[in-house]
Amino acid sequence: MFKLLVFVCSFMILPSLSTTSVEYWDLQVKHDPNSLSAQVCWAIASLVSGGPKNLEYIMPILTNAVKIYPHDWVTFEYIGGVYGMLARKLAAVSPAEEAKALEAAVDAFEQAALHRPSYDLLKETDLTRYPQISFARPETLTLRSWGDALMWLGREEEARIVFAKGVASGYWRDARCRSEVEHPIIQASEQPAFFFRAEMFPHVLRPLQQLMPGLLKEFEDNTGVPPAAEFALLPAHERTRIAESFFLAVSKQRLAGGWAVEGAGLHSGSSWLQLPLLVDGRPTHACLLYPTACRALLAIPGLQVRKGQVKLSVMAPGTHVRPHAGPSNARLRMHCALLVPPLDRGGDGQSCMAAESCSTEAVRQHTSWLRVGPQHRTWREGACFAFDEACEHEVEIAPGAGLRVVLIADFVNPLLASASDYAASAREPDREYAFPWASHQADREEFLKTLGCSQNT
Repeated sequence: MFKLLVFVCSFMILPSLSTTSVEYWDLQVKHDPNSLSAQVCWAIASLVSGGPKNLEYIMPILTNAVKIYPHDWVTFEYIGGVYGMLARKLAAVSPAEEAKALEAAVDAFEQAALHRPSYDLLKETDLTRYPQISFARPETLTLRSWGDALMWLGREEEARIVFAKGVASGYWRDARCRSEVEHPIIQASEQPAFFFRAEMFPHVLRPLQQLMPGLLKEFEDNTGVPPAAEFALLPAHERTRIAESFFLAVSKQRLAGGWAVEGAGLHSGSSWLQLPLLVDGRPTHACLLYPTACRALLAIPGLQVRKGQVKLSVMAPGTHVRPHAGPSNARLRMHCALLVPPLDRGGDGQSCMAAESCSTEAVRQHTSWLRVGPQHRTWREGACFAFDEACEHEVEIAPGAGLRVVLIADFVNPLLASASDYAASAREPDREYAFPWASHQADREEFLKTLGCSQNT
């Protein structure tokens, strides 16, 4: 049984402090230095507010707590989360150390699952006896992290069992599409839609298609990568050399603009580079080098999202992006290909040039591909497609294929069943980038008319 915390003078001393703030628990630790619960809550509050800072001090507190109180499922979840975060950082450094961190994360999540109470019991938990409950993570976060750790360890069958728990608990309709919070959407069948024809979203597609030639020219001017028509004709060894030179320039910071290696542990190595142009609807410093493209992007209402990016994504030959699911189905993601490696491993580049023309097996066996759920697609230069990023997806770029350069654009999901959800997911632009706010809703209403649906509130 956890030691009873006596919150003396908590209403007289800084009454406005939140009971999940570091400052609040700092006061409690000073009041009762021997209280393990207060120490644990301080450690968790520090994690929540500051991320991985002071882990060398925080982690011993958490690991010691679960040795003394093995039923402390909240602390186990945070231990699992820390190990999962460390594994992502180690992915590009040491596969062996990454695997150890993933195993530790799985062990902690398993212990948490053994002792996590039902939702009804959760509401009845006594905060004075178990103050850690104030920091309980949404179960969707734990299931996502736990399942991803198993998946990346190659234990896919166990991962599927974990993801299925989210469906059984009513968090997700389908274990393959697992956002942190699932918003109701308009759908034609019980099966989720994984890919969408870009033509379904003309309010996003048309302006993107118009700006792509200018964006490609700015990319070529800023990077020195040959024009797409020339690049496709180069022999495989020359394409590989150009890819290696491009990544070397980024690693030595000789390439301006803010290019960075993907750092969330979604791939092992350093073969995936990203250059954000818009983040949460706002321009980045990269727009100084891509002014024409950024001006055009800022004029597209659908790209004004509260949580999302528009970015250039460059992958080198041999890149494998591990299976993962995005955090929200309140947005969709569009891929527009600027530079595509020859899709046939034999190098002729003629087979499977259009995603719709290839069977899943053909795509998997002969090309670089993107998988969403059970479906596979390839890229075609100058063409776009959309997909539900909240559904599980992975990427493979064939060895020796050359660079793959794609414009990635997140946009508000017009399939959201609620107009209020749609409005909450869209970000009203700053005045300096302003366009009529009503255009957001007008785009959605026009889209719903094409589906034969009425406006919902």
